[in-house]
Amino acid sequence: MTASTAVTGMISDTNRNELFLSTVSTLDPLMTRPETATGLPVPRRSDLWRAIALGLFSCLVYLAMPQPAHPNAGDNLWYVPTAMSLVHHGDLDLSEFAGELRASDPADVWIDCLDADPRLLKLAGRPAGRGWVSHYPIGPALFSVPVVVVSDWALGRPRTPLARARQLAIVAAATSAALAVALMFCLIARLVEERWLLWTVTLFYAFASPHFSTHHSELWSHNVLQVFMLMALLFLVAARGRVAWLGALPLAGAFLTRPDAMLFVLAYAAVVLTMPGQRLAFLSVLGLALGGFMLWSHSLFGTYLPPYYHTLQTTGLTLHPSALLGTLVSPNRGVFVFTPVLVLCVPGALVAVSHRKSLHPIYALSAVVTVAYWIMFGTLPWWGGGFSVGPRYFTLVLPLMTVLLVPGLRWVAGLRGWARPVVRGLVAGAMVWSLFVQVRICVSSGPHEWNYEPNVDVHPEQLWNWSDLQILRRPRAQPLPDLPRVANCSTTGN
Repeated sequence: MTASTAVTGMISDTNRNELFLSTVSTLDPLMTRPETATGLPVPRRSDLWRAIALGLFSCLVYLAMPQPAHPNAGDNLWYVPTAMSLVHHGDLDLSEFAGELRASDPADVWIDCLDADPRLLKLAGRPAGRGWVSHYPIGPALFSVPVVVVSDWALGRPRTPLARARQLAIVAAATSAALAVALMFCLIARLVEERWLLWTVTLFYAFASPHFSTHHSELWSHNVLQVFMLMALLFLVAARGRVAWLGALPLAGAFLTRPDAMLFVLAYAAVVLTMPGQRLAFLSVLGLALGGFMLWSHSLFGTYLPPYYHTLQTTGLTLHPSALLGTLVSPNRGVFVFTPVLVLCVPGALVAVSHRKSLHPIYALSAVVTVAYWIMFGTLPWWGGGFSVGPRYFTLVLPLMTVLLVPGLRWVAGLRGWARPVVRGLVAGAMVWSLFVQVRICVSSGPHEWNYEPNVDVHPEQLWNWSDLQILRRPRAQPLPDLPRVANCSTTGN
C-alpha cells in the first residue's frame, strides 16, 4: 500500500467528502504534499535573493515595453499628481496643476479644465480656484509617494510637475508590478517545495497573465491592490501563522485602494479569527487603521467614507447570466480566453474546498474570494470594463487565482494513464497562448484600438464578436486621432 493510498483511506473514514474523494482519485497525491496547516516548507534564505533578482528583472522588462497610445490619461491621471501635492505641500489639492494643464494642452488628456473634470471634486468651503481633489481612492497616491520622493532627490523639484507626473506614473506602475512579482515568488516559495512549481507559477504571473499587459506601464488601483493582497497573504503563511495579525496593515491599505477589497478583508478576517493568539492584535490593528481612515475622510469630505465609496456602480442583487458567462468565456473579455491556463483554478478550487481541513487555509480563502468576486461581477449590468484589454475585472483577484494554480498544477502532475500526456500537452499549449496574448497586447496597438473602432461602450455586442477578436486586431494604418475634448478651458474658465 502506498503512502498516498493510506492517507486517502484514513480521510475516507473520517471525512464527509468520501464520495468526492472516491470519484476524483487523481487528486490523491495532493494529500501528501508539505503545505498543510502544520507542515509548510522551511523557507530558504536564498529565495529572498532570487525574489529580489526576479523583481528587478521584471521591472526592467516592464519598463522596456512599448507604451499604450494614451498611458495614464484616463481615470488614473491624478494618482501621481496627488502624491506630488502630498510631498510638496502636505495636502491633496490639485489646483496647482490647472495652469500647466491649460498651457500644455496635452493631446492625450481628454479634458483640460479642473472644474469640468469628473475625476475631480471640489471640497466645500475652499476659495475659488482651490480645493480640487481626486475623486478616486487615496491608496494609489500614497503608494506613489516614495517614487515622488526619490525623483525629487535625484532630479530636484520639477518645473513642470504634471509632465513629470506622467513619467513617474509609468515608473510607479512598473515598480508596483515588479514588487508584486517578487512578493508572489516569496509567497509560493513558502507554500511549495518543488522548484518547478515555484518557477512555473511565478513566471506565469509575471509574464503570461494579465498582470503583465495591464500593469506594466499604467498605474491603476488594481496594480496597488496586487501588492497589498500579496503582503497580507505572506503574513498569513509566515512564521507558521504567528504573524497573521500583521496582515491587518496591508488589508487596510487594500481598502484605501479599492472599496471592493472589503470582500478580501472579510474573508481574511474570518481565517485569522480562527487562529489562537491572533484575534485581539488583528482586530486592534485593523480597527485602528480603518478608524483612522474614516476620521480622515470625515474631516476632509464630511462623511466617514469618501464620496467615491458611495457612488460605485449600482449592482443590486440581480445576477446577469451574460455577465457571469461573459467575464469567463466571451471572446473579447473572457479570462479563460485570454489566459486559458487559469482554467486550472477550477480543479484547484475544488481541491482547496474538499481538502480544507488538511491544506493551508490560504487555498480555501483564495477559492472563496475568487468566487465571491465573480458573483459580484455577475451583478454588473455593464460588465465590459470600458476601454480596456481583456479580463480587466479579474485582475482584481489575479494573486488569488495564481495561488489556486498550485493545487491545479499538482492535479495535472498526479494524473495517470492516457490523460497525463494529453492534459499536460493542453496545459503547455495554454501557457504558450497566454504568453503570446500578453506580449502582443504589450507590443501591438491593435488590441487597444479595438476599443475605439467601433466604440465598445456604444456597441457592447463587440464583446461577443468572435469574428473581430481584440487579441488579433491589426494596428491601424494611421495612428488613432487625439482624444476628443469634452471641455475646454476657454469655455469653463479654470
